[in-house]
Amino acid sequence: MADNQTGAAKLYTTTRKDTPYQVMHRDPTRREKSGRAKRVVKWFADKDEAVKHRDKINEQLLTEGAVGVAFDAGLRGDAIAARRELDAKGHMGVSLLWLAQNHTATTAAAGLDRPIGPLVEAFLEHKEFAEGCSAQTVTNLETRVWAWIEREKIASLQDVRRENMESLRMRPGVSAHGRKNDMNAVSSFCTYLFDERKLITHHPLKGLKRPKTVTGGKKAIYTPEECEGLLKAARGYLKGKWLGTIVVMLFTGPRPSELKETHLTYGKQPLARIEGGKLRGRANRLVKLLPAATAWLRVAGSPAKVEPINAKARAQIMKLAGLKYSTDVLRHSFISYRLAITKNAGLVAIEAGTSEDVIFTNYHRPLPTGDGRRWEALRPGRQGLTGKKSRPR
Repeated sequence: MADNQTGAAKLYTTTRKDTPYQVMHRDPTRREKSGRAKRVVKWFADKDEAVKHRDKINEQLLTEGAVGVAFDAGLRGDAIAARRELDAKGHMGVSLLWLAQNHTATTAAAGLDRPIGPLVEAFLEHKEFAEGCSAQTVTNLETRVWAWIEREKIASLQDVRRENMESLRMRPGVSAHGRKNDMNAVSSFCTYLFDERKLITHHPLKGLKRPKTVTGGKKAIYTPEECEGLLKAARGYLKGKWLGTIVVMLFTGPRPSELKETHLTYGKQPLARIEGGKLRGRANRLVKLLPAATAWLRVAGSPAKVEPINAKARAQIMKLAGLKYSTDVLRHSFISYRLAITKNAGLVAIEAGTSEDVIFTNYHRPLPTGDGRRWEALRPGRQGLTGKKSRPR
């Protein structure tokens, strides 16, 4: 995914706790399925060790990875002379490849004929390894940026112009929310070109207003009866493989990006510890597991963790339940029912890992208290919402 295909090693600081330093380079003698040079990654706990490894790889670039290349005397002499010049000035750890690429990157801004593909790949690599973005975020950026490039037929850097940005804002048939997300993805790419690489002299999206999204409208939620049908469908699908995930999403309200770092404990006070996600720890919180949640989780085997549900399994469960899925509908339901029960926006905001303002603009749908009580009364082994146990068959 790197902008170069010949292998200069780079050092990244990541969000890993035990091995936060990563050295990545490409081996031109090996190939991935895509045809690109094989990416080689090594993790380190100590930064000095990571720096030594990076420098060692770069020192070897002059002699390794040159299979099938025949240097004549002139090229060999130029390389040796350049190597000696660098060493004499104390730049032993700098490869000739790195010098050539970085020199080009800082002086060729006027030559905007650089192909766009390698720049997008380098941008995605920077988001993943330098900024520590999740795989889901990187995939979302990749999809939106490439879709924009294909629509606008952008072949090189010179095609990244303001008029191509205007089309993002005015696309017919696309919701304001979708157009806004497209603009944010492309803006992130342009910021990388402008701030990190300094390949463009101005940000083409600067000053361009995002589409206004409607807030405060009627939020999509599931009724208590629909929630019960969903839980039963999850219990019956693949022997309840995804039941724990559905229960956690419905009764604790994590964002999809937080599910992977949600931990469950079943002591005197059952809790869900929700961490991580796209807010990178700013919304870490403890949420008490309601009796309904613990009852359904016992059916699921009392898992300590649950896996994020994939799109195929989610679609099958929704089909079995006869429901239509919409983004964050389970989170909307949790917040709306909890607010109907507690009448305490501050408490619910803490449980949801957000603010009171965002609850009322993005998530909350006003509901009567009775609906909230029926939602929290959901139990396995009951017939409907009457509170009667189902008869054994």
